[in-house]
Amino acid sequence: MSRLTVDAPVATGARARGNRSVDHDHLRERHARCRMVGTDAPALRSRRVTRGGVALDLRPREFTLLEYLMRNAGKVVSKTMILSHVWEYNFDPQTNVVDVLVSRLREKIDRPFEKKLLHTVRGVGYVLRA
Repeated sequence: MSRLTVDAPVATGARARGNRSVDHDHLRERHARCRMVGTDAPALRSRRVTRGGVALDLRPREFTLLEYLMRNAGKVVSKTMILSHVWEYNFDPQTNVVDVLVSRLREKIDRPFEKKLLHTVRGVGYVLRA
């Protein structure tokens, strides 16, 4: 099985509030979700993404989408949810930008590999599964 590894700086929980203490509950939850999609390094630190030992070159929005999908691994996320998180839009502008971004991400993380991780749930959204 080829594994998807993501490493990126992320300020969450107590650290996002300016407190240097670690939000251990949040970290345990994130580690559990990352294991669901078969990641090797659930702690996001350096914005590097690899799958099957191959480094993947992701654009910033592609990386943001992948991180969001990993945080919600196993859960279906709608296009509206992606617009809200990746572009910070709080409405649906009737655009295909989500489809285009998902397609670009799928080309990079799934196409070269036999096992697909990013799945479309027709009429609902997208889900990242191992």
